[in-house]
Amino acid sequence: MKTLYIIRHAKSAFKGAGMEDFIRPLAERGEKNAKELGKILKRKEIIPDHIISSPAVRALQTCYAVCAKMKYGKEIQYERWVYDHHSDSDISYYIELISKIDSENQSAFIFGHNNAWNLLANYYLGEDIWNIPSGGLVCIQFDVDTWKEIDAWNGKLQYTWYPEK
Repeated sequence: MKTLYIIRHAKSAFKGAGMEDFIRPLAERGEKNAKELGKILKRKEIIPDHIISSPAVRALQTCYAVCAKMKYGKEIQYERWVYDHHSDSDISYYIELISKIDSENQSAFIFGHNNAWNLLANYYLGEDIWNIPSGGLVCIQFDVDTWKEIDAWNGKLQYTWYPEK
């Protein structure tokens, strides 16, 4: 079994005049929600074997807040492409990226952005989950032995978590 946690960055600050989108930090509410998600995952004893994150500031802050609460101590894989193409409708890169996760890893977190996260979750689940809100998580389980084997519609939704829940 492989378990993928698709996590959208928490609520970010509004883009100020002259501020680049890439460096937008989390809003106060986003920081609180990211820490809350980390606490919930720790309470459920969920610590991933592997983490991939967009290097955009708001995604990293979300990732670091969650990891701090879970006491995650392994290396994080940073992928610029996750940020650069988050609004594209072509999700083939994400599918390829996930397929390259070492098969020894049973679970993986991937921190990033919408529109891509909605499309990716829908691709694996074969259903429309609508919108993953800021700070939201979608947990998908696959009955496979390797990450290369996961494919369209062969994931099973385990649960979702959104900050307002």
